[in-house]
Amino acid sequence: MYAPDVTTKSRAVTRSGVGAAKSGFTLLEIMIAVTIVALFSTAVAVGLPKLWDTALRKRAVTDLATISSALELYHLACRDYPSTDPGLGALIEKPSGCETWAGPYLKGKKEFKDPWRRPYAYELLPGEAEGYKLSSFGKDGVSGSPDDITSDDIE
Repeated sequence: MYAPDVTTKSRAVTRSGVGAAKSGFTLLEIMIAVTIVALFSTAVAVGLPKLWDTALRKRAVTDLATISSALELYHLACRDYPSTDPGLGALIEKPSGCETWAGPYLKGKKEFKDPWRRPYAYELLPGEAEGYKLSSFGKDGVSGSPDDITSDDIE
């Protein structure tokens, strides 16, 4: 009969006993991984609000530029900017007094709200200036504060 040669085969000897294979991570490895993840999470959590505010401001400027372009198209068709009464609604629905209205000038918008969910302010400027002023009152919602964004901020 055949008998295997047990002297040529060796088995790994570990703390768990003969023949047990090493598997899993040590406590030190796990703690290092958790520390690295915590550091990355902290860095993101600290920087995210500032990035979010910057993104909202950029969106407001882009919205104002889009609305401003629509107002210019309205001006070309009607030879005047909308009065403050219909305001920006004149870009969506035909106002009285403009027979050559060729809108809607903005699609998919029923309300014009800034990224902070407040309506954009539209004001027809009287007199020789003959223009308009668009604004968002920014994060704090207060007119005249440093975080206001106006049509003057459009490049």
